[in-house]
Order: sequence, then C-alpha cells, then structure tokens
Amino acid sequence: MDISSGLTEPVCRSAVVDDLPAIAELESSEFMSLAYPYFALRQLFDVHGSHWVVAELGGSICGYALLAVLDSHP
Repeated sequence: MDISSGLTEPVCRSAVVDDLPAIAELESSEFMSLAYPYFALRQLFDVHGSHWVVAELGGSICGYALLAVLDSHP
C-alpha cells in the first residue's frame, strides 16, 4: 500500500443494520446482476447478523463477510 496517499489499513468490525445500504451498494457494484438484492441481505442479516463483519477504509465500507455458523450440537 502506498502510505504517501494518507490511506491506512482497513479496519474490521462487526456489522450493524445501518451498514446494509453500503453493503448493498458494494454488492451491486461488484456482482452486478448476480448481486443479492437489499431485501435478501436484510433477511440474511436478521438471521446471521451477529456473524457479519465489515472492513472500513477512510470511514467507508470497502469489504464485508457474511458468515453463517452451524451449531454442531443437537
């Protein structure tokens, strides 16, 4: 990374529901017609939101990970 640009490393944190518009925008720009629509992201967040993370760079979301964790104990 070029440190002369003033950019720092991305910061990862837990996602919050207010991140969904930025996640949907990033999803759309990266995956175009294959992107999850907002309503699907919202449903996934409602079920698995505590396992989502976002990466921020300069205050903007530049990445995200959607994780679903399966409870292996019946």
